[in-house]
Formats: sequence, structure tokens, C-alpha cells
Amino acid sequence: MSNYLIPDTIYTKYKDYSDEELIGLSAQGDEDARNVILYRYNPIVKRDARLFYLAGGDTEDLIQEGMIALFNAISGYKDDKGAKFSTYATVCIDARIKAAVTRANRNKNKPLNEYVSIDDEADDTIAGCDFSPEQIYLRDEDITDMYRRIDEELSPMERKVALLYIQGLSYADIAAELGKSEKSINNALTRIKNKLR
Repeated sequence: MSNYLIPDTIYTKYKDYSDEELIGLSAQGDEDARNVILYRYNPIVKRDARLFYLAGGDTEDLIQEGMIALFNAISGYKDDKGAKFSTYATVCIDARIKAAVTRANRNKNKPLNEYVSIDDEADDTIAGCDFSPEQIYLRDEDITDMYRRIDEELSPMERKVALLYIQGLSYADIAAELGKSEKSINNALTRIKNKLR
């Protein structure tokens, strides 16, 4: 699920549609339109999962949580509430990822990837994604705070590694970009996680 792909023919058919138009088509049962939204937002899910992974968690599990949140956001979006889908979806994704990290930190002995139903009523506040403007503001504050901590608490080299990692680069790509060995990148990420935990 982390490398969500769709056929080029489907992407080409829908590439000029806005998110809101795709949501409308998805609500009418158009699975291709829904899949284009999932494809468009997959990089955002991956970026956010990597951002929160720096503070704890397993990236693949967090990506899965983010994709579930995105799927729920597609189903739950109402354009009459004044928020763009991009804002709404990002808040839903971040909330679910943060909840997963919190659960994992609370229950370190339980696997993060326990079965979670998309229709699970216990997750209604996350699945429904019914967020107030204040909650959206706080989400943006959390991300701003994470970047502030990256700037203040990490060395210049660690900062470069963290930002490239958040952008989705692999250890090998980061090593090539910075002219370092993969082992030094791995060590840097371990230090980064410890500092930002």
C-alpha cells in the first residue's frame, strides 16, 4: 500500500480533475476517481509518516495508518464545511498517524499493525475526521514545532539527513546526496530519533 500505483490510462483520464471533483465522482461509486485521489495523496501520507517516525514508530505501519485515514477522508469529506479537501485530508492523515504513535508508545509490547477495521466505531473521531478550525491550527503548530526542533536540536549534518529522509529519500539516496556511507546515514538517523523522541 505504501507504493500506491494506478494505470497511466486512469491517471491520464482524471489528471485535470480537482480533488473535490474526484471526491464527488467517488461518492457516486467511481472507484477510478477514488484511486486517483489515493494516488495523489500517497506521497503526502509517506512524508507525514516519515515526519512522525522521527519521534517514534515504524514507517510502514504509519503509512498504512495514513492510507486508512485518507480512505476515510474520501468517504467523509463534505465540501459545505468550508475546508478544502487537501486541508481536511492532511489533518485526518496526521491525526491517525499521531494516534498510532501514541498507541505504540503506550503499549510498546503490542504490535502497531494489529488489525484495525476501517469501519471500527471506536475510531470514529479519527475515521470521521470532523475537525474544528482550532484542531487544524494545532496540527499545523505540531508540524511547525517538529521543524523548529529539527533546526534547534540537530547538528547541520543531522538536519540535512532528517529533511532528506522526510522528503522520502532512501538511506542509499541520502548517502549519495551527502557523499556519506549508508552506515553513517543509519547512525545519523538513530541519533536524530533519540534527540527528537
